[in-house]
Amino acid sequence: MPTSWPNSKKCSILDPVRAGAMGALIFVGTFIHGGAHAKAALAPSLPRVSEATLQRELHSKRSHSFASLLKNWESQYGVQAVEPLIKLASQKKNPDSDRYIALMGAAKLGGREIAPRLLVFLKDSSWMLRSGALRALSALNHPPSSRAVLPLLQDPALVVRSEAVDAVDRLHPPGSEEALLRALESRANYHNGKAQWLPQKALKALARFKNPAHAPKLLPLLNHSDDESLLRETVLALETMTGKKAGRSPATANLALLVSEWKGRLSESPSKP
Repeated sequence: MPTSWPNSKKCSILDPVRAGAMGALIFVGTFIHGGAHAKAALAPSLPRVSEATLQRELHSKRSHSFASLLKNWESQYGVQAVEPLIKLASQKKNPDSDRYIALMGAAKLGGREIAPRLLVFLKDSSWMLRSGALRALSALNHPPSSRAVLPLLQDPALVVRSEAVDAVDRLHPPGSEEALLRALESRANYHNGKAQWLPQKALKALARFKNPAHAPKLLPLLNHSDDESLLRETVLALETMTGKKAGRSPATANLALLVSEWKGRLSESPSKP
């Protein structure tokens, strides 16, 4: 099945080059969790490192795994590499994949205190850098910086919006519930009447707040009669929010009956303006 990959307001098909880049993005983004919460020690024995040195190592990364590259930076340079890595990530003349790895390297080596320095990348022109910044901020879990992820729920690129849902789900910044509801309402997250996987993720994230006041606001989602996946996820979210469950699981019960039942319940308790 082709994967939609909108890097503008229009959708395009994910080609092999972007697929490879996305694989690197996911791998390096996962790797950061290993050291995100601990601030690296500034050992006097570690040498200072220049941007040029790190850039040469980035260019030769094809002969090294991403994990080994980041581990080498950690052992050889420690936090001495943070500043030049931030500069490399900021230079738009560099390939996006190099900028992304530099960004993740800076986040891993700098630890939680580097989070405010990463906020500028949330507005980068590259979807890869915006997505990377979201992933890094999610791993660093720096509460004062967390609210900055919310606008990315409306990013023009679907892959970035999806990453933003994951970040909001992990960080729970103030305003999360309202922002997730807006994401559920956004027409950009639907194609030909069907959800492009993001609404299902947003429903899971919203349901974890267990706020029954949001239940009536999900009524429009129950009108997507041709989208079985969205309907089932909506029913599950409603059950989690309200604590009211049908006699059988939405996975096995007659979906049409469940939807009809919830439409009746929600119509009796309309959401307040």
